[in-house]
Amino acid sequence: MPLLEVRGVDAYYGDSHILFDLALDVAEGEVVCLLGRNGAGKTTTLKSIIGLVPPRAGCITLRGRDLAGLPPFRVARLGIGYVPEERRIFGNLTIRENLEVARRTWGNGAGQPWTADRVFELFPHLATLRDRPAGRLSGGEQQMLTIARTLMGSPSVLLLDEPSEGLAPLVVEMLAAQLARLKGTGLTMLVAEQNVHFVSELGDRVYVLEKGTVRYQGTMPEFVANEDVRRAHLAV
Repeated sequence: MPLLEVRGVDAYYGDSHILFDLALDVAEGEVVCLLGRNGAGKTTTLKSIIGLVPPRAGCITLRGRDLAGLPPFRVARLGIGYVPEERRIFGNLTIRENLEVARRTWGNGAGQPWTADRVFELFPHLATLRDRPAGRLSGGEQQMLTIARTLMGSPSVLLLDEPSEGLAPLVVEMLAAQLARLKGTGLTMLVAEQNVHFVSELGDRVYVLEKGTVRYQGTMPEFVANEDVRRAHLAV
């Protein structure tokens, strides 16, 4: 049984139909990448999983338990961590205070709980700035903090929405290396991205979305080797 499974999901914003019979799965310890152009449905997929956009049809399960229709706080307690594209840090709190506010141990089977010290090992740059107000951080530092803060909830599955968006190339490379280290801990991840290069060394499998529908799925090496798919569904 997959750790996370999405089957037949339809999602809407008001009367606008965004996801159409969407299906995907993520195995424990796997990094799965959702790729597609702007408006393809990547963000809506993650929001449907976390409960911000409840699906009108279909099911979403974590370890076989149905999540569809649950409020986001209950989904989080069951083991889903969500890193939004908007980051939403507490700008008037320091880095350490942002982490402590988010610290939770839900008993959700996520393994070793995350602590501030463990997070600082993963993001050593944040450790040097631990007493700096988060509102004074650069965009890349804020992205690291957003991921670190989500880890403090000790999730079983981490959802990342466009983590490389708006970051300088050097910062993107640094973030890719940190996520690779995070993958090495065995954490399961579902990453929505447009930057194929950013995820090419990170992902195990790929789903390509177009207009709310899965148009392609396969392993990352298969996807990287398939220029026709990349040109058809990702080229601008």
